[in-house]
Amino acid sequence: MQRKPRALAWVAAVLLGLALVAGASYLTTGMRWDGGYPFGEVRVLVVDQDGRPVPGASLAVFESTSGNVAGDYPLYENARDGGMQSGNDGVIVCHQIREGLQFGGFSWRLFWCIRMGASAPEFDFRFSADGHETTTLTAREFFDFPGQSYATAARLRFTVGGAEREAPVWTLTVTLQRAQP
Repeated sequence: MQRKPRALAWVAAVLLGLALVAGASYLTTGMRWDGGYPFGEVRVLVVDQDGRPVPGASLAVFESTSGNVAGDYPLYENARDGGMQSGNDGVIVCHQIREGLQFGGFSWRLFWCIRMGASAPEFDFRFSADGHETTTLTAREFFDFPGQSYATAARLRFTVGGAEREAPVWTLTVTLQRAQP
């Protein structure tokens, strides 16, 4: 009969120890975070593997987790009729019209290794063109503009929702591989 209470006490002690360690990991790793994507006009040059512009290339943005069309965030033109297509010069022009902080949350690591809580939204930027394989970039890849900074970026004025705004111009090159016959 003594074994049952002793076993229960041992289980209770282990569970209490786990709860204390979980609480300690919450207190030492918990943080509020926020983020956003760079405001401005993005000019994407779509080229083939030989560096030639790809006319008629299209860009569509999808929510990574659901696969649904992302709407007008993070790119304003994504929800517009006709979507985003390159001209004869291979350039797709699109806009990220929100400034400042755009998302945030609280997260922590259970036992210092298991991610818990909120995370940033994830998007897939899919580029396609007739005769070429589809290429997908993550938001981190799409909004990475090496060698470009907000302070030194060219500026332009554009109108969104009836309001004229000045914005930096970001440039990006995406390569599409020709489809194999």
